[in-house]
Amino acid sequence: MKSIFRSVLTLTFFSFLTRALGFLIKVIFSRTLTPETIGLYSIVMSIFMVMVTLVTSGLPLVISRNIASSTDENKNYSAVWTGTSIGLCMSIIVCAFMILSRPILEKIFDIQSAYELILFTLPAVVFTGLYAGIHGYFWGKEKYATMSIVELVEQIVRIVTCIILFYLINCVSSRYVPAISLSISCIFSTILAFIIYFSQKNKFVFDKSQYKNIIKATTPITAVRVTSSLLLPIISILLPARLTDVGFSSTQALSLLGILSGMTMPLLSIPSTIIGSLGMALIPRVSSLFANKNNIALKNQIQKAVDFTLCCSFLVIPIFISLGVPISKLLFDNETAGHYLVSAAIILIPQGICMLSNSLLNSMQEENSSFWNSLIGSALLIASIYFLPKYFDIHSMIYGLVINFTVVTILNYRKIIKLIGHKIHFAKIIMYCSIITIVLVIMNKLLYPILKLVFGNFVGLMLCCMICVIVYITALALLKILDITFITNKFKNKKAKAK
Repeated sequence: MKSIFRSVLTLTFFSFLTRALGFLIKVIFSRTLTPETIGLYSIVMSIFMVMVTLVTSGLPLVISRNIASSTDENKNYSAVWTGTSIGLCMSIIVCAFMILSRPILEKIFDIQSAYELILFTLPAVVFTGLYAGIHGYFWGKEKYATMSIVELVEQIVRIVTCIILFYLINCVSSRYVPAISLSISCIFSTILAFIIYFSQKNKFVFDKSQYKNIIKATTPITAVRVTSSLLLPIISILLPARLTDVGFSSTQALSLLGILSGMTMPLLSIPSTIIGSLGMALIPRVSSLFANKNNIALKNQIQKAVDFTLCCSFLVIPIFISLGVPISKLLFDNETAGHYLVSAAIILIPQGICMLSNSLLNSMQEENSSFWNSLIGSALLIASIYFLPKYFDIHSMIYGLVINFTVVTILNYRKIIKLIGHKIHFAKIIMYCSIITIVLVIMNKLLYPILKLVFGNFVGLMLCCMICVIVYITALALLKILDITFITNKFKNKKAKAK
């Protein structure tokens, strides 16, 4: 557990910084671009994610597995080269398809600038494909800090590029800035990764026998992730169309999509920073326990991970429910995003444990089960977005996501329980966290107006959030849901050594 704690801490620290910078980019966009342009860009980004998934999905994971289980450095170097060459070839194929399919894509999007934005993202696709093999090498060698620094630098370069293009150079239309900055940052981070890789006296080795094994291993993982990533463009195209059908203008529909996807959803991704780090750190441990059929230890490991994930998910729910509107007003100068945040806070519970369950199934080599479960959830989400706008307008996406994550979570954990032969318990911790959340929502509603009056809006809001987090963690510790003795003992040991 100490090893996992250190890995999660490292990954979470850098992931938090990276996501914070990524969130800052979204804040810049929200204050510089119109909601309609943000909605347009969300469509383009959904297409970009599909392209990246086709190019790289599964490669870093499979290469990291191979490297972690091998002591033959030449074999490791050949795996890196194989991943790099496959990523490059796939990126060229995908880019060529996007260029040759221009007439078809322009008809699908019905907005010429959308296709032009996609073209500006193609360099990012190519360089992301080049990075896939080296990414897998860093992961397999557990060089989490190196891997995270590359991603952090990418976000920094993107912010600097955005500032230069938005505020210092007026020759570029503002709507093209997000896509251009994305490509420049990906080019820079990939070059940096190559410099780090070769500076550590690593090299590329060609071995044609690696291709068949790596392609075979990455195929099911890619199928799962492509299915998930295809949801983004489908939603980005279907939801505005359905909103238009029920009475919204095309501009209103695109603006609502921009507010929900560009402002509200990034806030909802905050807990996934820690949960994603936990999932990455658990993969080698769970794989080892499952391979050795140590089901009791595996059950305990999974139960602790589920408890921790639920605690992380509930951490921000009372903040979003009680303070969602002032937070969105402060960050985005948009109250509508705050109202959506209040409604969508409940998504965090099934979203967190769904993310964890997908990582667990991948660790147990059950990518096919994960694929079919995700497919069922995706079908329910699309059905919700098609049928519910008549009754719930843009909120149909929120309710569809709740249904999607809940169903996939149930199916995933049924499979996990069958594999390990032990039940995973949710009810007790959900009940305790729900009671704490209700109390904290009431507390925040009463406390925030007082703090705002005394300290002003910004300081009052920050103080209220900090108090809420402290009270939440204290309550979990008192109820013995969260064990903080590891941390307290560490400080005691340091003090004892100092004496």
